Amino acid sequence: MSTPGTKPSGHLLAIAISIGLLAYLSGWSEGQVSMDVLSLMEAGEFEQALSELEVIEARGNEGGDEIANKSICLVALGEHPKAVRALKGGIITYPDEYSLTVVLADIYLSLDQPGLAKTVLRDARERGATDDVISVPLAICLGKEGNNAQALVELERAELAGVPLTDVGYNKSLILLRDGRAHEARDILEAVLEQSGEHLAALREHARALVMTSEGEHDERLDRAILQVNQVLEIRTEDWRAYEVLGDAFLAQADPMAAIAAYTEALRFGRNPAAVEDKYRAAAIRARQLHGDAVDLPTFKPQNALPPLPPSMEGLEDLIRGRRGLSS
Repeated sequence: MSTPGTKPSGHLLAIAISIGLLAYLSGWSEGQVSMDVLSLMEAGEFEQALSELEVIEARGNEGGDEIANKSICLVALGEHPKAVRALKGGIITYPDEYSLTVVLADIYLSLDQPGLAKTVLRDARERGATDDVISVPLAICLGKEGNNAQALVELERAELAGVPLTDVGYNKSLILLRDGRAHEARDILEAVLEQSGEHLAALREHARALVMTSEGEHDERLDRAILQVNQVLEIRTEDWRAYEVLGDAFLAQADPMAAIAAYTEALRFGRNPAAVEDKYRAAAIRARQLHGDAVDLPTFKPQNALPPLPPSMEGLEDLIRGRRGLSS
């Protein structure tokens, strides 16, 4: 089983690494944005980057790109209301720069407010934003609301608009997995991985699909799933969803003690997600059935759980990476 490593400022660093790629997804070019600012953001120096952006604003040279960069810096520093205000003001000033709306929707989604995200995306569509810009994030909103059928419609629109399979397929697979259609999700994820073998989130979810489609504790798909998840954890050592899949695989192999260890890490890095708590207890019950009363049933959340993140730090990272196939 993989064990977590140490990664100083892990979430900030992951967001910083994603900034340059976020520029790509929003249609930015490096020539449009101060290279000094981008370099600072990529290095995780968000306070200094924000200072540079404030100088640009004071000179009267602030455009949509600078507003988007400012909002990301503010999110990284935990100033989410300021980020939202900056983006709303930017959308009023630059209504046709739809990248601002996408970043605002990402922030709302990371704050678990899909309704607000959906509203701003639909407003952008009414202003003329095309499906290649709007449909995937809108599908994410609908999926978070449980409207899977409409989310699939939006993903079809995105596909017709030319959005790559790495974006459309990955998000479609999440919906199919949620609906229990693991065979379909597995096939789509295999196609995604053929195009982007470094798409770690797809690799993790493909492992989940392998577990869900396995038949019996000796199924070789379980060994393959464990191998894939450990590949993910070598790079993303705090990925609680990967630990969850690892626990699922061990439990399917009738190894509840290993499953408990994996679920413990998922609870610790995931800040005690309820779904994993249920799996944790189920694994403990199975362990007692196999090993007797020497195994204590967990009745409380792990005492070493990490403190809560500032809202959106993990969520924004996951949304950016998940929607655009990033592997940081």
